[in-house]
Amino acid sequence: MAIDFTLTSAQQRLQRNAREFAVEILQPLVKTADREPDTQKAFQTLEGAYIECHKLGFAMGFLPNQGLEHWFRQRSRRLRKRQLPSKPAALRRVPDEAHEPGIGSVAV
Repeated sequence: MAIDFTLTSAQQRLQRNAREFAVEILQPLVKTADREPDTQKAFQTLEGAYIECHKLGFAMGFLPNQGLEHWFRQRSRRLRKRQLPSKPAALRRVPDEAHEPGIGSVAV
C-alpha cells in the first residue's frame, strides 16, 4: 500500500508562511542575537519574533481546537485544588553556607 505524502493546499500555505517567517523575520534577528554578548539582551532581541509567531498561530496551531478549552478548565480546577509551593523545590535557592567549595560554587 502506497502512502501519499502530498500536502493539502492548507498545509502548503502553512509551509510557505513558516518558511517566510523563518527567512524574513527570524533569521535576521537570530543573527543579531548571536552577535550580542549579553544573553538577556539577545533574548530580548527575539521578543518581537515570538509575539509575531504567536499572532501567526504557530504557538497554538498544532493543538486541536476541539476540547482544548475543556482541557484548560479541567487543568486549572485541578491546580486550584492542590496546594502548590510558591516555587518548585528544584528552583528554591540553597543558602550559600550549604555549598561546599568546589561543588557547584566558586570559593572567593
